[in-house]
Amino acid sequence: VSGRDVIDDFIREAPKYLKRDGEILLMQSNLSDVEKTMCRFEDRGLTADVIARENLPFFGTIFLIKAKLANEK
Repeated sequence: VSGRDVIDDFIREAPKYLKRDGEILLMQSNLSDVEKTMCRFEDRGLTADVIARENLPFFGTIFLIKAKLANEK
């Protein structure tokens, strides 16, 4: 199982457990394709934004993504 598989499984299930005004915070590396994560959230009816990023020496970049139901402000 890859990191991408774990992220996709999480995003597929998350809307079932998210309260109407709830938020998801997901941390992932650039190795798992951040753009694909953003698209997966959108496919499941959520909006998502990268709210932080950190470049780590010898590792890559870590991103913090916040997602919520698309109809929430």
